[in-house]
Amino acid sequence: MPPATTSVLTTRRKRSLSNGLGSAYATLGLRVSEARVDAIRSAAQASAAKLQEVVADPNQRIELLSSVATSAYRLLDPRRRANRLERIQLCIVSERASELQQAARRPLI
Repeated sequence: MPPATTSVLTTRRKRSLSNGLGSAYATLGLRVSEARVDAIRSAAQASAAKLQEVVADPNQRIELLSSVATSAYRLLDPRRRANRLERIQLCIVSERASELQQAARRPLI
């Protein structure tokens, strides 16, 4: 009989892939079921920066950057998560996100 942790990981992986998020995790280089907002945003920024450096063709670069942005958006959407704890974790606002929201509300002039 396989250990319980193996079946839990397999179930979690299947659930994430069945939600259509498997390619989004792969695009950003994240482990399946990653739900930390900061980790997802950091991975998206790192992927985009790497693409800017590596891809020379502007059309291909735009297509790949669009894929990175779409993947990040999909992973940050709590409605796409089957796991309740992942949905909750995605709804927690970090201090950095709160600071960015406050800065965005200040008048520019």
